[in-house]
Order: sequence, then structure tokens, then C-alpha cells
Amino acid sequence: MQRSLSNAYRRWIQGIAGRVKGVIALDGKTLCGSRDGTNTALHMVSAFATQSGLCLGQEGTRGKGHEIVAIKALLEALKLKDCTVTIDATGCQKEIAEKIIEQGGNYLLALKANQGTLFEAVAQFYAEGYRHGFGSLALSRFETLEKDHGRIETRRHVWVSKLDWMEPSLRGDWKNLAGAGHGRAPARDQGQGVGGAHVLHWLQRRFIGPGAGRDSQRPLGS
Repeated sequence: MQRSLSNAYRRWIQGIAGRVKGVIALDGKTLCGSRDGTNTALHMVSAFATQSGLCLGQEGTRGKGHEIVAIKALLEALKLKDCTVTIDATGCQKEIAEKIIEQGGNYLLALKANQGTLFEAVAQFYAEGYRHGFGSLALSRFETLEKDHGRIETRRHVWVSKLDWMEPSLRGDWKNLAGAGHGRAPARDQGQGVGGAHVLHWLQRRFIGPGAGRDSQRPLGS
């Protein structure tokens, strides 16, 4: 019965997924209390259309270590034309980027230490740029302000599309890579001062811009 309901839901979603536009956020969560004896807890990956507030699908797997398999299966089932898919650092994989493009979408992938030298290159580029200046290199900048759960968070984003500073061996295998971004999100508790800062980097196929900044950056800060 559960499988039949799941298949029926997928068929219904397939009928409307092609009409979804904007940002689709993929995010994985471990279900609390789902550990069964020696079995690993259930991990669920969901695809969420941020503008419509619609969950487009879910894939479950035993353990966070199998999240890539769930992401691939979920992407396979989605129509991504005119959509930008955002995924946290777990999904920052070349094959994931390729799958998103095959399905007609654009990608925005959080970049962290799991990408080794690529992460180091982007982090060093922005660190040196802020320290010594970016020269004549064209940058896109925008800022978003969010108030939630008693905290005020200002997110400042910088995006560069000219990537000749990056080694060809690092950027060549990322299909249709259009740029690399940097964001800083200092947060403060209302009336209690600064509560810390979160620095993030990402890879992107297409620049989204300030209009979609709020929705596109949310999963990257998780």
C-alpha cells in the first residue's frame, strides 16, 4: 500500500513539476527515532519548490552516507527546465551537476572541504581579493536581510563569472560552470548583539541575482 501511494504521488507530481519555476532546494534530514536495532537511521532527501511551497518528492535511504544515491534518484524523477537546484556540500559532486543539466536545470552547489583543492582555490581567491582588492575583475554583489526565530541575519554575497584564476584542471570537469560565489552571514540576536558569522562558498551554472537570493541561499547555510 505504501509503495502504491508513493507511486501515485510521483505520477501526480510529474504532471505539475514541469510548471514549477524558480529555485528547487534539495535537503536531507535524518528521521528522529527511525533507528531500528542495529539498522542505521532512515535519512530522507526532499525536493522543495521554494516559490510555490510545494514538496516535489522524497527519497529515503538508510544512513546519511547513501545520500548521493537518493539525490540522483530524486533528480531523475524531476523536470527541471527553468529551475535552479540548490544542494548543500554533500551534493557538490560533478555527476550531480551533470544530472541537473541533463534534466534541463541550473545548479547552485555549496562548496566545502569535501572538494579539497577546489574549495581551497575558491576560498583563497576570495580571501586574497578582500585583502588586496580584486583589481579590474567584474564582480556582482547583493545583500539580503532575514528576520527569523528572534535573529536578524544579513547575508552579503559576491559572485564572479570570470574563472581564469582557477586552474583548468579544477574547473574543466564541472559541466557548464559559470562562476564561483562567496557569502558571509553575520547573525545577531535581537537586542543581544552579534551571535556569530557563517562563511560559505558555492559553484553555480548561472547567476541568480538578488531577486532569488533569499530562497537560493537558504540550504547553503544549513
